[in-house]
Amino acid sequence: MATKVRAKPVAQLAVELGNSLARVSSKKSAGDFSGAQIVLRDAFKSLFGVEASALSERSALELVAELQTREHVGAFVALLSEQADLARREGHKPEALALYRRALSVQQENLARHPKEAVRAAIRALELKVVELEGE
Repeated sequence: MATKVRAKPVAQLAVELGNSLARVSSKKSAGDFSGAQIVLRDAFKSLFGVEASALSERSALELVAELQTREHVGAFVALLSEQADLARREGHKPEALALYRRALSVQQENLARHPKEAVRAAIRALELKVVELEGE
């Protein structure tokens, strides 16, 4: 049986996500990619109550349904995009591309439930990353 997501309330999610992304950015700037991976792993666990690997087993439709809010889906996608960026920086192009595509599919499913401009903008940004990486 799949582990149940226990997401934080939106206000708390926003603060913790911002803090986690700032720490990831700092670690990436310092070239500490393994440290950034640890921050991301801990952020998934803290924000959603499960490891990222448990979430990777779910379809985009299941994830969006379980995460429920646009903000929770956005937080998940932000962490997934950071994982993709780290994989890319470490030279793992196939993994990075798979992660960006996964993030894109989740956001596309999110758009079906929450047709907001912010979701459309996130989709366009992810599409650009996928196209750019495919062109490398």
